[in-house]
Amino acid sequence: METFCVVARYKGEGRMLQFTILSSWETVMGDISERWALDGSQVRVKFVTPDSYKTLCPIESNVDFQRMCHIHHTFNKTVVDIIIEDANGSMDNNSGSLIPSNAFSASMNADVKTYLSQHPSAGALSIVQSSQTLDRDHGVRLPYKRVWMGKEIARAAIHSKEVSSYDLLLWYADKVAEMNPGSFVIIENDGDRFKRAFFSFRACLLGFKLGWRPLLFIDGTHLLGKYGEILLGVTAKDGNEGIFHVAFAVVDNETDDNWTWFLATLGEALYGEDDYDKANGSLGKSLKEQCWSVIVKIAYAYTSKEFDDATHELVAISIDAHDWLLHKSDIDHWCNYLFKGMQWCEMYSNVAESFNAWIKEARHLLVTSMVDTIRFKLMKMLTEWREVSAMWDTYLCPEIRKKVEQIVEISRFSRVGRSSDDTYEVVDEHNNAVNLRLRKCSCRRWDVHGLTCKHTTAVIMQTDTNVHCYVDQYFTAESYCRTYAEPIYLIPDSDKPSDDDRQLRMRPPIAKKRPGRPRKKQIESQCFDVLDLHCGRLLSKMINFCVVNDVIVYTIDIAV
Repeated sequence: METFCVVARYKGEGRMLQFTILSSWETVMGDISERWALDGSQVRVKFVTPDSYKTLCPIESNVDFQRMCHIHHTFNKTVVDIIIEDANGSMDNNSGSLIPSNAFSASMNADVKTYLSQHPSAGALSIVQSSQTLDRDHGVRLPYKRVWMGKEIARAAIHSKEVSSYDLLLWYADKVAEMNPGSFVIIENDGDRFKRAFFSFRACLLGFKLGWRPLLFIDGTHLLGKYGEILLGVTAKDGNEGIFHVAFAVVDNETDDNWTWFLATLGEALYGEDDYDKANGSLGKSLKEQCWSVIVKIAYAYTSKEFDDATHELVAISIDAHDWLLHKSDIDHWCNYLFKGMQWCEMYSNVAESFNAWIKEARHLLVTSMVDTIRFKLMKMLTEWREVSAMWDTYLCPEIRKKVEQIVEISRFSRVGRSSDDTYEVVDEHNNAVNLRLRKCSCRRWDVHGLTCKHTTAVIMQTDTNVHCYVDQYFTAESYCRTYAEPIYLIPDSDKPSDDDRQLRMRPPIAKKRPGRPRKKQIESQCFDVLDLHCGRLLSKMINFCVVNDVIVYTIDIAV
């Protein structure tokens, strides 16, 4: 058990005490009061830090006492210097002050800079959390404003000033073109003010074209800088049900013009200068609430019968909603039955929302540092999955292989009858027609999911053929390896401009306050089901939590 030797001083008189790391502050304070015949409530006690700055830190509770023990243990010191002063302010002339010295402030500043450089995510800590960290590690309690100013100074020293960070984007775009040729980078100004910037690295573009499913998810998130920028992201899914970020953009505000520009630029980056924009009408809020459950049925309809039944149900609810469905909703883009391409049963943008969580630690950074942090994370992700996929020895990706095995187990309960060379009838709840040559099943789940349905799987098992050969090519290990074959190269910053007072070619956007009250609660995705609340007494649905005072009526049947 570690033992500490205490040199306690009170009005120039020093005395020796001893305690262990398991001692409590009440015990030590009682010993001090006994030695000098003092009233513990009438004195203040401080300890001297064992570093070269000799800073005084107060001891007011057992937590402070344990912090003192921890600091001395860290410095491998067993002698503790304690200063005792009267509560009215009289103290030893050589005891110093609680205000951190300039040297100590410089030391803390250096520590904070080093820590933020090594742990970028720590910059997202709140001011209160940062204050608690300083109190725990250095024993210094600072006002809220000083902690905020200290963080801003440290951030500026690490990432350069926020004003000049936008000008650095021009340098960064040139470095991306130099180190990653084939990448698509566009920066637009509004006069000398930043307006928007688009980034897509060559490895991401090639990965999407060579191996990813041609289906994109888009979303946006607010950045935490003082200029109120918006980060727009595009995400895709690979063959192993993983996510990967194809492109992203920083815009000055979330407007229709910026969204249109972002999607048009994305289309140009992927396929050339084609027009991918189309204006659509929207369904009113009240109609949406009335018809939402039926619209979901229409979206998930696989067959003509399911589609017709759902549309007839919609007509019965609202003629206007039916008119919107047929003429304004682009139904062939989101309905399984009418969709001409492959959708792989992806009905929601949850994949895109993961982009917000993925870049969470970078949202507080200055714009150039944030872009480079995203590049660094993409570079690590590509390398990691490239090394993992190199060890696979299966035809399908692991996650897809598990799904196929589950489908094989379910298909064992179906009855199969052969009609011709390639046509089969499969009987379970319904009669289903399967054509292996055309890769068609009347349930249409094979078309929508890209995986063989249970009817097709039952037929394939009868023909003694490998089921894996009938799975979409995007789910194969070969396609997955092509996706992650191209690396993203590093961006050296040895020639990065470091003079913050230089002539700036591009300045930050003008910060615009958004209309209305600031939103603090995230808008939930429509795919989340709201759980119904039930009263424990009446066993009926409730709108909200409340006290139910209704009388419960019991009915008793009496046999006559």
